[in-house]
Amino acid sequence: MPAVKTAVSLDNTLFQRAEQIAAELELSRSGLYARAIEEFLGARQARMGKGNTGGDIRKARHRALEQLIERKILLQEAGDRKIKIRDERVDRRLEAIRKRFASEKEFRQALRKENLTEAGLRKRIKEDLMISVLMDREIRSKVRVGEGEIKQFYEKNKAMFKEPGEVELGHLFIKVKERENWEEAGQKGKMLLKQLKDGADFSLLAKKYSDGPNAKKGGNLGFLMLGELNPEFEQVVSGLKVGEISGLIKMGDGFHIIKLEGRKDARQMQLSEVRARIESLIFTKKAEKRYRVWMKELKKKHYIEIK
Repeated sequence: MPAVKTAVSLDNTLFQRAEQIAAELELSRSGLYARAIEEFLGARQARMGKGNTGGDIRKARHRALEQLIERKILLQEAGDRKIKIRDERVDRRLEAIRKRFASEKEFRQALRKENLTEAGLRKRIKEDLMISVLMDREIRSKVRVGEGEIKQFYEKNKAMFKEPGEVELGHLFIKVKERENWEEAGQKGKMLLKQLKDGADFSLLAKKYSDGPNAKKGGNLGFLMLGELNPEFEQVVSGLKVGEISGLIKMGDGFHIIKLEGRKDARQMQLSEVRARIESLIFTKKAEKRYRVWMKELKKKHYIEIK
């Protein structure tokens, strides 16, 4: 089969014409190009903690276009290798997608939002399955992770596998309500604190008097990681022994009383506990490297040119 001419050189002009190129690749109508840009920008914004800049948009166009071109090349390669997908597999995948929606109406609305018909969705599912079969044959089935690699990774990256200390807390919160001053709320807090110091059951008092979201659970917050607590809470907790109760803490819009219900010390996880996780990390890295080398060869085979 002759090489198919599509576009691979990603220069400035091509970035500016990305929507046109996506349309020529028959992908823009399915929303794939726009969604690829949105996903890239959303992930970047989450990492950076700020809005997207012109440079972000440029990088998003670059990445989205690269992904679309690679998808087209993979489909061409799957076709060259005569990869076939049975209708039954497509039917099962389509039905699984349909069941994610509360009703047929919601399913149809989602299709319209993506500018897709059901036939278009079936086509995309079939293409995704073709690519998955191709990737299984060329990448996933050929990547191996040895026990020695796993052990070496663990020894070099032990810090990745340390569990931070955790504390189990009980929380009783007295909120300063409307038409109530801080002094009144403080007096209520002191009264409850005295009862606790005299041996009253923390859980029962929290259920009856706490304004916190976990009041129905007796104020139990479960186990929380040290380092992720409010700094003021963590400072108080660090001075408590299991079973002890804090003083009255004035913070935010009320007063807090904390009980240390339990503590788990920080510990180094053993290799046996993280072997599967390490194997997955190494496998992913090796598979990505193999994919990049393979895709480079495919781009030479399926040469791309936009005029």
